[in-house]
Amino acid sequence: MNTLDHLEEQAQRLMLDILVPLRTEKKLNRPAIESLCSLIQAFGEATVNHDLIPKFFMVCFFDVFTSMLAEAEHASDPEPILDAAWEIEERLSSVFEMYEK
Repeated sequence: MNTLDHLEEQAQRLMLDILVPLRTEKKLNRPAIESLCSLIQAFGEATVNHDLIPKFFMVCFFDVFTSMLAEAEHASDPEPILDAAWEIEERLSSVFEMYEK
């Protein structure tokens, strides 16, 4: 299994760990968010020399980000969810900056 396959497998698990409690209970799985942020960084480092960003990762990361924004609107305490969403967006932006260089 190569590095990207391993990262994809991790991303799939983390998506479920984040989105299931978020969508069903409006709860934030903070350890999974922290793992996803680390995974985004690892993804950026693993793909920095690629010409294209693998589609799966962008779909996965943006699905989590946009789902968090949407679910925060329905949560009794939206701030932690929004803070975590913008933390993910910040990490994604840093990956895109790697590609601009």
